[in-house]
Amino acid sequence: PFLRVNPSAKITSMGGAGTATADDTTALFLNPAGLSEATGPELSASYSILPAGTGEAFVAACLPLKDDPDTPGFALGVSLAYLMYGTMYLTDLSSSSTTTFSASDMAVTGALSIPISSGFLLGAAGKMASQKIGDDSLSSFGFDFGLKIYLTEALSLGAAFQNLMSLKDGSGAPTNLRGGLGLAVPVDDAVFAVASADVMFPL
Repeated sequence: PFLRVNPSAKITSMGGAGTATADDTTALFLNPAGLSEATGPELSASYSILPAGTGEAFVAACLPLKDDPDTPGFALGVSLAYLMYGTMYLTDLSSSSTTTFSASDMAVTGALSIPISSGFLLGAAGKMASQKIGDDSLSSFGFDFGLKIYLTEALSLGAAFQNLMSLKDGSGAPTNLRGGLGLAVPVDDAVFAVASADVMFPL
């Protein structure tokens, strides 16, 4: 479930949607194909306060390797998501507190994106996810794959397979298939009004 938690304020403000519109560091979570549209180097960081005393930190960076910032091109990205559960109490059958422990989840992702044409983008990401509860820990490696297609200059489709991995304890990973439709309408030379809708299917 940790790998399905929206890691940044921008993604949360869009209701978790953006598979077809992500074009910056948020593409590392939503759809790696969108990295191709980053207009320049970017570094972002956020911290989300979640229920039950938990919180998630998210740091991401992307580096487009292209000459024209307005044209999709080859791009690289990396991100770190860290979910902290705070201090918890281990109790005995009498419910008296005996000791405390902490728990956390972490995911490190590296991604690349490349345009096949001006209206067809592909992306792939590799990730290492780990979970720690007290003295016990579990880790695994996995992959994301995404594509983005422009139907018109303003209207786009996106799709991504996420968290393709097998956990070492044999349990299933939170694998997703997500798809989206996006509309980006220019308000002026530097500002766009963006609408995005996503559907997600846990696999």
